[in-house]
Amino acid sequence: MIAHEFLLADDLNLLYRNSTSDPDFAHIIHHFRIETDTQLADLIEADGRLRLRLNRPVMLDRYLGAIPELSARSDPLDAAIDMALRALARTGRADEQSIEELIARFPQLGSFIRDAAALNNALWSTAHVQKHLAMSAAKELPCDFGPVLENGVHRYELRELLGEGAFGQVYLAVDRQLSEKDHPALVCIKVLPGDDRSAWTRQQLIDEATKARRIGHPSVVRVLDRGVSDQNQDFLVYEFVEGGDLAKWARRRTGTRDVGDAARLVAKIARGVHAAHMAGLVHCDLKPNNIVLTTDGEPKVADFGIAIRVDDQSNSCQMNESQLEPPGNLAFMSPEQYRMEPGALTIPTDVYALGGILYWLLTGILPNGSTPQAIQRTHDPVEGRSEPPPLRPRCHEADRDLEAICHRTMAIRPEHRYNSAAGVADDLEAWLRREPIPWTKPSLFRRIKLWTRRKPALAGAAAVIVVLILASGVALQYLRSEASQRRLEAAVSEARLEEEERSRDNFRTHLTRFVARLEEAHSQGLANDVLTQIWLGEWLFGPTVLADGPDRFELWDMRVNIVRDLVEQAKNAGRDHDFHTLLWESALGFWLIKDGEYREVEPLMAENYTKWQALLDPEDPWLVHLQAMRACAVVNRLADERDDSESPRGSPQESLPIASTLEQAEQMLNADAPGSPLHLLVLGSMRRLYEPDLLDRPQRMKAVEERRRALSE
Repeated sequence: MIAHEFLLADDLNLLYRNSTSDPDFAHIIHHFRIETDTQLADLIEADGRLRLRLNRPVMLDRYLGAIPELSARSDPLDAAIDMALRALARTGRADEQSIEELIARFPQLGSFIRDAAALNNALWSTAHVQKHLAMSAAKELPCDFGPVLENGVHRYELRELLGEGAFGQVYLAVDRQLSEKDHPALVCIKVLPGDDRSAWTRQQLIDEATKARRIGHPSVVRVLDRGVSDQNQDFLVYEFVEGGDLAKWARRRTGTRDVGDAARLVAKIARGVHAAHMAGLVHCDLKPNNIVLTTDGEPKVADFGIAIRVDDQSNSCQMNESQLEPPGNLAFMSPEQYRMEPGALTIPTDVYALGGILYWLLTGILPNGSTPQAIQRTHDPVEGRSEPPPLRPRCHEADRDLEAICHRTMAIRPEHRYNSAAGVADDLEAWLRREPIPWTKPSLFRRIKLWTRRKPALAGAAAVIVVLILASGVALQYLRSEASQRRLEAAVSEARLEEEERSRDNFRTHLTRFVARLEEAHSQGLANDVLTQIWLGEWLFGPTVLADGPDRFELWDMRVNIVRDLVEQAKNAGRDHDFHTLLWESALGFWLIKDGEYREVEPLMAENYTKWQALLDPEDPWLVHLQAMRACAVVNRLADERDDSESPRGSPQESLPIASTLEQAEQMLNADAPGSPLHLLVLGSMRRLYEPDLLDRPQRMKAVEERRRALSE
């Protein structure tokens, strides 16, 4: 197994030094005991880099000959094509001449070569920055570099060309001044070409150093030093992050994408980007190759070569008069950055790129397209894309919340995106914790589902309690009905009655213990979680031991009082709009209706409904349930007032809107939760509404009563 790329490079280097001839790649594969395509791709890349450093030819034939089935193995083939193109171009970026030359040699692989080159360039290249570079040939490696130390040697030894950043070649190097024996201090050095460099590019390198040093965050690569070599080459020294870049990380996981890993990475990247924004910088060039990872998989944002200050938009979309296209990576560039709109390079531009990286990690598809023509079509101001690309059809593991986050991050208009990178991180972290995303207005049942996923142990334990309560309730109801039947028929013996009474006493004992434990839980601050599950169990599964009857009052009164306390405490703490507080208010309203406290319920449910409206989608069925509870309270209050009044009956007009609300709720409950406590409550209230003293609809009253009786039985 290959545990670490740098160790792999060292072992490969040792194998080359100990070989009397040029090692055959088939022999190298056997030596490293390669087992997977990912390992083979890493080995091809390490071999290609070493051969470039040793000035040995890197030919596609070398890998095709050693691996007969290579053309059918996408990851290793991509790595082999990439190294062959680098050898032809002598840079990290494949030019058109190199592509055509390689296709001429291997016409059967033409489409693979073009796809690999397009992806490589889309991930690496920063548009039109290369125009400003007077590129020099890659250095003969290893070589000395940098200032001379007191012992007469140069401070740095350049070991490997890693690629090209926005403004220079990037090398892996050893800092001799900080190294210990057998513990080389590895750094990354970006080198600007020599005498023919422009004043503009030199200033960009200096600016990059000063900008990046302003950011202190674990998710941002640190700048360690800046200087000019004895060959008159400006350079920047960065900390070396050993785990490779995000593009390589994603390639290793092709076919095994984990939505949690992607969300976790982008959340941490967003934290680093937010730190840059707080330091007054907009990165402007976020892409997978500018994100490097530690060996522990922690991401760090790198390369602030074209970053601009947040408050400096005067030259944000132009580097000089001859530039006709925007700087940055086209594949991850926001629409306004691509069009070079005034004031485009602001925080929303980086937010869009974060969404693009998330989309690419989840789908493997570049967010704007993989060719300049496709990107131009995407960002066309008239015929271009009007909505972000859909996520779930291309990533079935993603749920609606993750798609909503990705969609908002990549919104076409900047004002529709998150207003900060921290907002992206907050929502991704909430999604990872399985918490609801408030601005998506999740339904009540979505919130409940997420709660059970966050606390599976508590939900499981509570489910057991609910099952026990249900079983006890069914048994008690059975005993009651049987006893009543036997009394009516006068066919129950004295012994049977005593046995039934013992069963009742036994159940009362269990109920007393349950109440005592619930009181103890309440005193320890745990009543909230326990009561939630009891109430949900009753709501979903129908009447339990808490239904009407002489045995319910002690527990019923206790839970009503506990909930009153919970709601009052939440309001005093300023949490009266929290999800759990609103849920308890709703439960309290239902229980008070069952207890006949109709006047207290009406204002309570009216206020509760208004608060829920701010959290839920207007079409959420929970809102209909809340309206139904308030309507039940109104109907029963009116009925009681008319029963108690000696005055003539009033007009039924007050009851007509209530009838419509109850009928709508009854239809919904009949379809979704027939026989539930709320359904029975609605039917009972409708029966009273249709009595002669109110709407006087005897046929409907009879039909409702029969339906209610059937469901109750």
